Amino acid sequence: MIPVEYLRIKEKVRQLARKSGITAIDSCYISLDLEAERPDWGLIGGIFYPNHLEEEITSQEETLTKIADSLDIWLALVRAKNVVASLRKKALSTKKIEHIRHYLDVQFVSSTATVNH
Repeated sequence: MIPVEYLRIKEKVRQLARKSGITAIDSCYISLDLEAERPDWGLIGGIFYPNHLEEEITSQEETLTKIADSLDIWLALVRAKNVVASLRKKALSTKKIEHIRHYLDVQFVSSTATVNH
């Protein structure tokens, strides 16, 4: 699957979440990819959210799971702050642009909570 497809699916997740009344999705980062060792698993990803939205996002987990199922993807809810350090380490050790971008996107979500709240 090409990156443009990922962007379309990410936007579809956002649209469906908004239609379901989950406006907090706009403050989250959605990551999608194929598992390199298990491409038969299909698309997997995460909805990375800032600390201040934890209650709101986790209370909508069932709805988000239904949205993911309807799009045939597997999504996990992830508190951005909990994974920033490991993503940074991975980005620095691999120096792959996609790992660096992923780290920066999750770092941004995590840091906006600190700045705004």
